[in-house]
Amino acid sequence: MKLFLSITLFDISTPAFYNACMKNLFKNLLLLLFVTIIVLLVAEGIFRLTRKADALEISTGKMNSKYHHALEPNSELRMASSVSGEFDVTAHINNFGFRGPQMDEAKKPGQKRIFIVGDSFTFGVGAKDNETIPFLLQQKLDPTREKIEIVNDGHGHYSPLIYYLRFRDEIQKFKPDMVIMMLDFSDIWDDWHFERMAVRDAAGDIIAVNPYYENGKFNLWNYLRANSVMCKYLHNKMVRTVLKIQKLGLKNYLKAKIEGKRAKAVIATGGEESIDQDGKIFLRGSLKAAEIKKHFPRTAKYILMCRDLTNANGAQFILVMYPYGIQVGPNQWNEGRVFWGFEKGKLYDDLFSFNLVENFAKENGIPFIKILNELRAHADEKLYFDYDGHLTPRGNEIVAETLVSALVYESLGSAQK
Repeated sequence: MKLFLSITLFDISTPAFYNACMKNLFKNLLLLLFVTIIVLLVAEGIFRLTRKADALEISTGKMNSKYHHALEPNSELRMASSVSGEFDVTAHINNFGFRGPQMDEAKKPGQKRIFIVGDSFTFGVGAKDNETIPFLLQQKLDPTREKIEIVNDGHGHYSPLIYYLRFRDEIQKFKPDMVIMMLDFSDIWDDWHFERMAVRDAAGDIIAVNPYYENGKFNLWNYLRANSVMCKYLHNKMVRTVLKIQKLGLKNYLKAKIEGKRAKAVIATGGEESIDQDGKIFLRGSLKAAEIKKHFPRTAKYILMCRDLTNANGAQFILVMYPYGIQVGPNQWNEGRVFWGFEKGKLYDDLFSFNLVENFAKENGIPFIKILNELRAHADEKLYFDYDGHLTPRGNEIVAETLVSALVYESLGSAQK
């Protein structure tokens, strides 16, 4: 009888036992949650202390709910190459978030204003403030800035979709007389990438590119990897690895690793559709002709939207396309090119993408400047950083010289006249 009574006192079906278990479970879950948060915070701190952001990432600025990312006004950005000694420079951002000197929103009486929009090449990764393409163009046209003012609207990883949003909502108020768009070989990938994060109005028009959205909805993982260095690392090393294995198959993925090849480079140079893995697909020319033709119309649409908006505001629109090191000389960008699956010591003279853009510009009456032969004429000089791949100050100088000789500045009342 005593044994029976002792058992019934601890009958698991009693409310007292249930409440005790739930209380302990709740305490354990709280403890687990607390420990997990502490571990994650410590891990995040370690990642932030040990991970070094590359120069291109720095040139993109901070996350922005409208333009995906943007430069912070009145700030400084230190850009150092991932390879010691290649470059270490500081960029100064003005009161409106452009790289360069402070400026007024209103133009001076009689002054003409040129906006140069582009990505990290325009921004000038690896170059000091006085070595960027817009600054050098300013010096060649009007060093005093009295008659002509050049504005450097370069941001790392911008593309025609973002340019359009900025033309529509920002640049118009500065009343430019000319807009020069520097088209980059990463742009069709960027436009594809940004469209996935587009926020649209009821009519279906894009009103913003929000880095925290995907397919029109808030995406928690996008938010976490945009704001957490650890989550971004996990995404790059784990999530992307799974996607590469799905694309290549486990056997081919392991084969690439054994042979010391980057899986992404194998995908990019293979027969699979690769825009989801290849930010340099436009650079591959004829090798990826069918896929480029499939995706270029998207970028072409945004270029035309930029052109139409610029012209509607009484400004001239000019399209410029420049090469990467592999297209200029066999020894330009000779080390970093391997990362993207290009061979060392080889000149890539396939002009498929150049011709595609040139024909598009001609068909749509857009003034087009192809900066290629001018750089090739100086292929014996160091025009691109070996690892980083951006133009060196000398390369920027040649581009600026080409723009001076190619553009029709009479309409701008050049200070040189």
